[in-house]
Order: sequence, then C-alpha cells, then structure tokens
Amino acid sequence: MMIRQDRLEEQLLGYLERHILTKEMAEYTLELFRQELEKRLQRMAEDSDAHQAELAKFRAERDQHRAKAQNVAQAIAASGHSPTLLATLAEAESKMAELDARIEAQRPPDIKASTEAIREYAFKSVLDLRSLLRTVTQKTKVKLAQHVKELVLTPGKRDGEEVYEVSGEWELLPEKKCVMSVPRHG
Repeated sequence: MMIRQDRLEEQLLGYLERHILTKEMAEYTLELFRQELEKRLQRMAEDSDAHQAELAKFRAERDQHRAKAQNVAQAIAASGHSPTLLATLAEAESKMAELDARIEAQRPPDIKASTEAIREYAFKSVLDLRSLLRTVTQKTKVKLAQHVKELVLTPGKRDGEEVYEVSGEWELLPEKKCVMSVPRHG
C-alpha cells in the first residue's frame, strides 16, 4: 500500500497543529524558558563579585546617610529649626534616595512580569503559526526537516481501519518521540 506524499504531509501538519501548537505546549515551552532565564540571571547576580561588592558599598553608604539623617533630625528636634541643619537633613535624604535608586537598578529584572507578556504573545501567535504552516508550505517543510530526524511508516490496523503507524524522533516534543497513525488510503 502507498500513501501520496501530499496527503501524508497534510496529515502530519494536522498532527502538529493538534499536538504541538497547543496552549499546553506553549505553556511548557514558556515555563522552560522562564526557568532557564531565572537560572542565568541568578548565576549572573551570584557570580559577579564586583556586582555584590558594589551593592554592599551602596548599602553601607546609604546606612551612613540614614544614620546622619537620624542624628540631624534629633538635633532639629532638640534645638529647633536651623537652616544649616535643615539643609544637612535634605542633603542626607537626597543621597539616600539616590542610593536607593542605584540599589534598585542593580536588582535583576522581574522576569515573571516579562514572561507573562511573552506568554500572552505566544498564545496569540499559536494561531498565526497554524495559518503560517498552511500558507508558507515550502519554508515550513524546510524548517520541519531541521527538527525531524527520520520518520518510519509501518503498516498496521487501528479500529478496523488500515493505517500507517508513523514513528520517529522529533526535536519539537519534550519526549522527542512521536507515534501517530494515518489512514493508508490515498
């Protein structure tokens, strides 16, 4: 028995749409992406001695200005308003705000918010990918060939119907193995 190539391709694309271009696969892929991004950002933050030293310096300097501001505030409370003391307090508070901003800038980005935006984009794009698979077929075939190592068609029966069991290794799926059935007629 034979199956026409165009019909086999159509059935394989249908399989991809039903099993790969799904919300669950998009979530799976994005979760892997988020985990890997989180690991790399964490490693970057931990491995950077200069980064940690700079953060410690900013925090120590901020703490010094905080102590100075508290001392000046106590002096103002004890002796009343003085233009010199008020200017010194304003300067200390300004330095603390500047150092707080520098410390905040050193934090790794909040990737949860970023990955949520990516997730929304990916879900919207799944439909675009489905239409792209159908409209740009030659490019689709070339791209899929980069991820599908080999497909083996084995004749068989399923639910009383003659089918080809299509098996192979795909670098698109988490388990990398794929087995599907396609009708043998055609």
